[in-house]
Amino acid sequence: MKKDSKVKNLLFTSLLLFLLFSSEALQAQFGQDSSRLRPGLSKDKNLRLLVLPGISFTPETNWYFGLGGIAYFRMSKDSTTRPSDVRFTLAYTLNKQVIAYLPFQLWTKENNYHIFGQIAFYRYPYFFRGIGNDNPSYTYENYTASFPRIRIAATKRLGKAFYTGPVYWFQDTKMLEVEAGGLLDVDSVPGAEGGIISSFGWVLQYDNRDRIYAPQKGIKAELRSMQADQSIGSDFFYRSLDLNFAIYLPLQENKKGVLALNTYSTMQDGQAPFNKLASLGGPHNLRGFRNGHFRDRKLFGGQVEYRSAYAGPFGFAAFVGTATVSNNFQDLSTQYMRTAAGLGLRVMLDPKSGLNLRFDYARRNGAGEFYFAIGEAF
Repeated sequence: MKKDSKVKNLLFTSLLLFLLFSSEALQAQFGQDSSRLRPGLSKDKNLRLLVLPGISFTPETNWYFGLGGIAYFRMSKDSTTRPSDVRFTLAYTLNKQVIAYLPFQLWTKENNYHIFGQIAFYRYPYFFRGIGNDNPSYTYENYTASFPRIRIAATKRLGKAFYTGPVYWFQDTKMLEVEAGGLLDVDSVPGAEGGIISSFGWVLQYDNRDRIYAPQKGIKAELRSMQADQSIGSDFFYRSLDLNFAIYLPLQENKKGVLALNTYSTMQDGQAPFNKLASLGGPHNLRGFRNGHFRDRKLFGGQVEYRSAYAGPFGFAAFVGTATVSNNFQDLSTQYMRTAAGLGLRVMLDPKSGLNLRFDYARRNGAGEFYFAIGEAF
């Protein structure tokens, strides 16, 4: 899927310059109490709202108009309760494509319960490069799909930092357009005709981070087991086990920043649809590769990121990541380890919670990707 790189680069640069110039008021307040109002946030002391417009152009979408942001708040006046948030993305393109995405995480009083998930609807173009590692880089096909998605997990705190509870995932995919003669057209791939994913599982977490948006120290580890089954309405049967581990190490009591390390893996058996296979790439696990660039039943990866201390409202980051996919453990090979590295700019919005804007640029061999998001990659 090719994009208009000149337009993309121009839009990214324009947005970056806008934020740099508009941050003067933010920088002027940084010597004051961090509980004071920040530009773009609501005046309610318990509710803060950041909204950002967006516009872009690609050949697949035509002009894209969007609105994104975050509302964050505390569900208790207790000072130990972590901030809850609801993020949102609403977008429409001139090709009549739609994105409505609403991820959320809620922390109850004294962090006794953590409820998180997402509600979303997509009608959008995607790309498919096949399954496995042997697909040439120039081989891809476009398709358009629509689907509602619901994911929700409800965990209870056990002890000081352990959480555990059930997880449910639902997605009903309808394939609207595929390329004639492609893999998805001849129905040679599970999920090529769409279908319902309904899966239930359990999650176990350990989380002692000092703050959730931009941790300066602590550990977050998550082990999640899921099973999709016809007995709960799924058109597919498969099991998956996901592990994600991150540790944050302050450098000289954070005066010189934070070193963040992350490792993750996915292991599946059964017959998952192609759009639910483990895939590397995207804004979180291997920046520099587009999500779905390589996908299969097994995924292993890791990344290291240095996050500088802030000078006023600005900070920077440098990162490197590597990951691979395979059909089974026997196929794992260093030959297929994909690596990317990049640099990023951070604009602090709220020093007390650590909420920031993230601009990253990552490169792999012969190509690069820009990322703009609220909050860190991990």
